[in-house]
Amino acid sequence: MLLRLNIELRRDWVLDHRSDDVLPVKALAEEIVKKLGCKVGDESLMDFTIELETQDDPKAVKGEIMEIFSAKYGDGAKDAITVSVLGEGEDEQQPQKKDSADERHTGERTQQGTTDKSFESPRERRNEDDDEDELTPEKALESIKALAGAEELVRLANELIRIAPEAKTRGLEGVLLSRTYLFSVSDGCGFSTATQRLTALMRSLGLGVGDRVREYVLPPRTDKPDQLDAIISKLLSPNSSTKRAVFALDISEWMNRTDSVEFKALLKAIESNKNCIVVFFRIPFVERELVEHIGASLNDILTTKLVSFPPASREQMLEFAVNELKQRGFSVRKAALDPLWLRITEEKSDGRFYGIKTVKKVVDELIYAKLLKNADSKKGSDVITENDAMKLCRSKSQAYKSGQQMLDELVGNEAIKTQVNEIVAQIQLARLANEDTPSIHMRFVGNPGTGKTTVARIVGKILKEKGILRIGNFIECHGRDLCGRYVGETAPKTASICRDAYGSVLFIDEAYSLFRGGESSSADYGQEALDTLIAEMENHRDDFVVIMAGYTDDMEKLMEGNRGLRSRMPYTVEFPNFSREQLYEIFLTMLNSNIKSEDAIKDCAKTYFDTLPEDLINSKEFSNGRFVRNLYERIWAKAALRCQLAGQKEVVMTAKDFEMATADKEFSIDLPKKSKFGFY
Repeated sequence: MLLRLNIELRRDWVLDHRSDDVLPVKALAEEIVKKLGCKVGDESLMDFTIELETQDDPKAVKGEIMEIFSAKYGDGAKDAITVSVLGEGEDEQQPQKKDSADERHTGERTQQGTTDKSFESPRERRNEDDDEDELTPEKALESIKALAGAEELVRLANELIRIAPEAKTRGLEGVLLSRTYLFSVSDGCGFSTATQRLTALMRSLGLGVGDRVREYVLPPRTDKPDQLDAIISKLLSPNSSTKRAVFALDISEWMNRTDSVEFKALLKAIESNKNCIVVFFRIPFVERELVEHIGASLNDILTTKLVSFPPASREQMLEFAVNELKQRGFSVRKAALDPLWLRITEEKSDGRFYGIKTVKKVVDELIYAKLLKNADSKKGSDVITENDAMKLCRSKSQAYKSGQQMLDELVGNEAIKTQVNEIVAQIQLARLANEDTPSIHMRFVGNPGTGKTTVARIVGKILKEKGILRIGNFIECHGRDLCGRYVGETAPKTASICRDAYGSVLFIDEAYSLFRGGESSSADYGQEALDTLIAEMENHRDDFVVIMAGYTDDMEKLMEGNRGLRSRMPYTVEFPNFSREQLYEIFLTMLNSNIKSEDAIKDCAKTYFDTLPEDLINSKEFSNGRFVRNLYERIWAKAALRCQLAGQKEVVMTAKDFEMATADKEFSIDLPKKSKFGFY
């Protein structure tokens, strides 16, 4: 039996692996060919098909493919792959192309024969309204209006509703459907849903489009022309006998090459087949000027409509989350909104955020935790409380302590505590004196692990408690997170991050990475991010606090290279390296806050920290509190393994565990000789 299967990889997972030496589709295809001896057919960035002669049950073959994927990428990635059986192979019959003027006028095209299903995209999506036989334009329009930031799409929908009746009367549906659409929308902000709902509207208007949207990512490099050719072949054979096929093409990687020969070939393929397909293009949300430039390039060959989707605001995301919870039978107390937003912003701190998709994930986490709580308490509560939302947050352990209490409990660096209190007092006095709103942005300078992030979080909490900040959340990012990947993406991205932080603290770690000194590169967007950030800091200085952090010398270079920053950041807090005594005190704090330990471990720790070389604890590379935490977690891991092997249910850390941990190379030190400590 000739078995044909389609292997699909989830789009966001593929994007996360875009920096791999070999892209996942290619790497996985090579492994499957090696193990199964099959033939790879159609291939794109997110999917590929295989054909193999086998007598095995298709389910068994699918199982083998899943095992190959897990072996390569781990069991945790299993939700990123879907394997579908397409059946036995058939010879593809290319559609008969007609070029008559009559056909072009009506926009009709007939295809005969069967088509190889391996040419269909794994990202085909049936419209949400497939189960509604009587979908009306009014219902379709309401579903579009429900999308966050969809003002331009709503205007487009209204245009189609007004024009469609006369176009149908005159037999000119093709005039409406031959247009392409360029969406400027960031990852996870609604492109799939928008194209799906716009397609549903077209169907409700009787414009003869199919009920699926086939989604592809245009390959990023021209050294893979076969992938581009494969997509072009799909556009030329849309597999629909009576209705126009709908395609969604992500052209983000080609934003700077829309005038290239390869890209024009794609546009010509679309133009030559415009009587039987509808095409939506996608790029990230970028400056309007760039959207119009790319639209003009598309308009050289196609008629293109521009549709921009700005990133959803805090209010829109929270409204979406609340509606999701309501649809699943839960109500939300007002006090739960701030911790819910904090949890959403925590998802942004790793630089990978997919808009509404990530919000949905947070909602799922919240519902799961609520159901578990209900099961344990034997109560069927359907009200999401502040406590429910706060339990999802990483900072929940200190949620109910005051900012001042958290500051007072910090180990060491009394001078920093005093300086923070002085800064808060100065800000309060300036506000009470009804002076012009002072700039309250700050610089935290010092080596890693000296407490900059912790103190910044506390500052936000104190300013909230003093009535200076509306919300008081803590939004964390790295300097390069403000930069886009493409020309025109940086300013909107930086502005969006700042909008998330309105009413709160925006903490930018390694902020100096935005400044490259005398280097000039068209691929570096650090200066553009800084310019946008400075404008936001000035225009909204009464509504959020920017705290930039980094090494002392590097932060000074950043200030020297950007004079506008220094004047807008009047407060500087210097974080010195911890002393041996402070490092030991930090270790004792950790030791007393988690699992049980023998008293003897304290003596071992005292000897260890007292013996750390002077040049180590004063060096720029020493990670201070982070070094202590890493050591503590290594001891914990040693103890947990020992207790597990011994069959002990309770973990107790011992002096032996400490000795085992400090014998590891990153912590090892020759105590008797007091030799120089170093990282290897």
